[in-house]
Amino acid sequence: MIAFLPAIPWLAEPAVKYGGSALLIVLALSGTYIKGRTDGRILAEASIAEQKLEWQSKVIEIDRDNKRQVDLIAFNYRKTVETLEDQIEKLKNKKPEVITKTVKVYIPREVDYPIPEGFISLHNSAALGTILDEEISTASNISDKRLSDAGAVVATNYYQCNVIRERLIALQHIVKTFQDKQQELIK
Repeated sequence: MIAFLPAIPWLAEPAVKYGGSALLIVLALSGTYIKGRTDGRILAEASIAEQKLEWQSKVIEIDRDNKRQVDLIAFNYRKTVETLEDQIEKLKNKKPEVITKTVKVYIPREVDYPIPEGFISLHNSAALGTILDEEISTASNISDKRLSDAGAVVATNYYQCNVIRERLIALQHIVKTFQDKQQELIK
């Protein structure tokens, strides 16, 4: 065992002088150094693993918060859309009573003539956005509908068109606000 010591001059003299006890001291010190390095590495790895778990839990918490915010925005959006759909459905069949009541004022009984079937067909076709069948449009049959009825229908159509336009503007505002909030969440 002491045979290799002459190759290490600073270790050879004490080993010869003090025998194997110097070698034991050197080995004990190097073992302590190696154990300390190993313990330090283990502590560093444990610290890194702990930090990694902390970061992962923070990421999960942030994801949950973001999901809650997105869910809340989506819930509010769905409720708003449902409310608008309900309002539109209520207004769909509602007639503007004030306007339709005044039809009789603007179309007095003396000129409240019956209207031809062709006019009714033309109106219905235009309202549906379809092409009018020429045979029907040239029909000269007189219907049981009167000019005041046509006036009420036109007034109701314009009223409903204006209501739907206002709702559309409101819906566009809601969608724009929703998109702006989404962009804020992304940033």
